[in-house]
Amino acid sequence: MPKIPTFTATAEMTTRPSGIQTNLQASMKDSPLTALQPALAQVNKYYLKQRDIREKTEAKKKSLEVFNEADSIVADLENNSNEEEALSIFNEKFKTILNNKLGTTDNARIKSLLQNNVDINLPKKISAIKNNSRNALELDMKITHDNDQNVLANEYLFADPEGKKIILNQAINNEISYANDIGLSDISRQENIDKVKQSYFISDVNNLIKNKQYAAANQMLKNVKDSPFLDSEERIKLLAEVKEGFDKDIDISI
Repeated sequence: MPKIPTFTATAEMTTRPSGIQTNLQASMKDSPLTALQPALAQVNKYYLKQRDIREKTEAKKKSLEVFNEADSIVADLENNSNEEEALSIFNEKFKTILNNKLGTTDNARIKSLLQNNVDINLPKKISAIKNNSRNALELDMKITHDNDQNVLANEYLFADPEGKKIILNQAINNEISYANDIGLSDISRQENIDKVKQSYFISDVNNLIKNKQYAAANQMLKNVKDSPFLDSEERIKLLAEVKEGFDKDIDISI
């Protein structure tokens, strides 16, 4: 019977890679996505810019709404001469307005932009409150001062000589105190004091003319040394009235 020939394998099993390699490698430079990157970046930039513009516009709109309401509060407090009270009222109401407006959006960026706008513009409203309060206080002071001086002027008409001296001194002291309170210059303060003296002096002259004491009135007016505060035009006018009254009485007596 013929014998079947056998062979013995001399090769070994191995996990080593084949010695044959290709030069094919994936390169991003050759990818279609790479060519789209500039366009995608441009689209993203445009989107972000549009988003920023939209959010800034929305924040400005909300800021305008907030300060429109704030202006109404400032106007309501315009005549409040108590600065501390006015500021307290404004701050409380403004805080409520701002919080309500912040609550109308969940966008953190819009909230931040709105808060920035508030931080920039709020000091101007605070300054307006303070200026209005100071102006209102000065007006209150002036009205009170004028009323006080008018009362003294009316009391002067019916006072005796000693009482007139007291009232005149009080009126002058009131003028000095008022000038110091509102910060008038020395020149302005003296001008106001001279106006008080002139007013009381004219009252005395008119009273003498009314009582037909023309000689006494004429003597007061011609005593320039004791009445330097009297305006020259006013002095001339009063002298003419004295002469007119005297002449009329002479004509009547004749």
